[in-house]
Amino acid sequence: MNSFTGQTFQEVQNAFCRIVDETNGQELARYTLDGGGAYTAQIMAKVSRAGSGWQMTALGNPANGRTFQDLMPAILPHL
Repeated sequence: MNSFTGQTFQEVQNAFCRIVDETNGQELARYTLDGGGAYTAQIMAKVSRAGSGWQMTALGNPANGRTFQDLMPAILPHL
């Protein structure tokens, strides 16, 4: 998640990401950002295949960048 305008997370409240089962609307996993900081992006979670299903791992790593391309150096260690 990033702020394209350059707004820092000190100014963002109630940020979260979640995985929802689209067949029934059930929330399967949620990561809520606690607090904020002087950074413009947050690598909140990693979603990966786990056998025949999926797995979500909360990360919560702060980063800086306004675009996906700006964030690639921070994302690559998690791939």
